[in-house]
Amino acid sequence: MRRKGVEKQKRNILALGFTSFFNDISSEAIYSALPLYIEDTAMVGLVGGLFNGLGSVFKFLFGYLSDRLGKRKLLVFCGYALSALSKFLIALSQGFLMLAGIIGDRIGKGIRTSPRDAILAEAKKRGYAFGLHRAMDTLGAISGSLFIFLLLTCKWDIRRAMILAAIIGSLSLVPLSLVEEPKLPVKRRRGRIRITGNMKKFLAGAFFAGLASISPMLLIKQSSVVVGVKSLLIYSVYNIFYVLSAHRLGSLSDLVGRRRVLLLSSITLSLAFFLASLGGGILLFSFPLYGISMGGLLSTAPAEVGDLEKKAKGTALGIFHMIYGIGVFTGSLLLGMLLKLFGNPALIVPAFSAIISTIFFLQIR
Repeated sequence: MRRKGVEKQKRNILALGFTSFFNDISSEAIYSALPLYIEDTAMVGLVGGLFNGLGSVFKFLFGYLSDRLGKRKLLVFCGYALSALSKFLIALSQGFLMLAGIIGDRIGKGIRTSPRDAILAEAKKRGYAFGLHRAMDTLGAISGSLFIFLLLTCKWDIRRAMILAAIIGSLSLVPLSLVEEPKLPVKRRRGRIRITGNMKKFLAGAFFAGLASISPMLLIKQSSVVVGVKSLLIYSVYNIFYVLSAHRLGSLSDLVGRRRVLLLSSITLSLAFFLASLGGGILLFSFPLYGISMGGLLSTAPAEVGDLEKKAKGTALGIFHMIYGIGVFTGSLLLGMLLKLFGNPALIVPAFSAIISTIFFLQIR
């Protein structure tokens, strides 16, 4: 019986990983090209902030709903389905309808993220589960950015490229059929979250880490000044280091503790933006460090939530994603304006935000 449970967890992890893989090929193919076509850096910050932070409130709402209903898979499917349909709207339209497609895609992300992470949090080795999922997610992102780079260098029309990316995104719904719904006892569905002192410190750290985790669109925009369209290849370097670190650091947190990996990730995040603030060719070296820090942070932080909250995991993960997402949106919007005014030296701001997050993570016991 126990062995069947372990096999079910492994199947769910792999199925959700492949779902994210296909979805992220599509998402990154579409969104990584946008900074090359938007001239205003402040506007890139706004679009990047919407891309990374718009679904935050929905992550809390649908995380809570998944706890109350005890139906996580249905919400995960609805979220991915909405994103798949929205990508076709982005590819086939412009102006207001394209904006509506972007909003729909991000709302879809908000619907699915917390219920999906709550399924992953059922695994005994949560760091491994989240690390493998983030790795497959980012492997899709690498494929997507390389995919759009090849199409653009081969003189493909951007619309045709986005339509093809949207078709690939619809494949994300296929692996979901293999996911089994976790059976939640009625008591767990009614469980109320209790915000402990450690959870408060963790969420404060997550907010400042979010402020530092600015949209990669801004780094693509800044590096495109130096290397042009090849900035998409450098973004792939960011994603490669994300893949390599997410699985390893997530699994490492199962062995040495979440707090140590969170501290390592936030310190690396601060160093990445300190180097980026120096500008010129040094900016390009910040991409690998940024990828390592994001891989560690986003594989370990949700696992830490699963450790701190035993009952209402969907709600707790929703709160984490909401607070982190608000930080990302605020940081990206603010930095977009600062970069427009001051250029690369403004990148010292997220470096300081990461230091503040480190201070909060240090206080978790």
